[in-house]
Amino acid sequence: MASAYQKPDGLFVITPAQAEAFVARLPIEKFHGIGKVTAARLKKMGVYTGQDLRRWDEAQMIRLFGKVGRHYFFLARAIDERPVNPDRLRKSLGTENTYAKDVQNQAEAEAKLGELAIQLADELAKKKLKGRTLTLKVKYADFRQITRSKTLSYAFSDLETIRRIYTELLQSLPTPWQAVRLLGLQIANFEEPIHKIGLQLALDFEGMNPPEAKNKTRE
Repeated sequence: MASAYQKPDGLFVITPAQAEAFVARLPIEKFHGIGKVTAARLKKMGVYTGQDLRRWDEAQMIRLFGKVGRHYFFLARAIDERPVNPDRLRKSLGTENTYAKDVQNQAEAEAKLGELAIQLADELAKKKLKGRTLTLKVKYADFRQITRSKTLSYAFSDLETIRRIYTELLQSLPTPWQAVRLLGLQIANFEEPIHKIGLQLALDFEGMNPPEAKNKTRE
């Protein structure tokens, strides 16, 4: 939240003493984990700021939003007890988009996924990552969500392979086609980076002439 609050530099400090007051006046769309669709839904409920969100109890939030509702409940009170782990290994990398106008057919979905695939391939190249599993995420207009995945025997990051897999996964979706509000692609099961793997160095001993051993006498 702090880094997003002062873009583009992202230099902003929220002390524990300031946290509740900061969250209370924060616009709901600025909360971490609340996207455009959820923010619009909350505004229809009269929730525009963290202070507004505090008027809803935990049971109500869970009933309306499921498990993530509990997360929203605590965020409104500046509570997040998840441990900070700055050195955790990345397990997946993905990109998704919620569309203002629902995707109406498979051809349109394939075009939208093509745009996401380019973004994903670019990020993989920047981070020098390759994965074996690609997952297609689909959220329908009625908020139902499904995923489809495929794992290859080798790691990949190239756009051609990503396109081939998401096209296959898209064709496996239930028919007839239903309006879709969100599409996403995620790659996981990463190839372990070379610097994380212990390597046995090969030395050309045959090409080396060892120096003559010196005789030493031990008493």
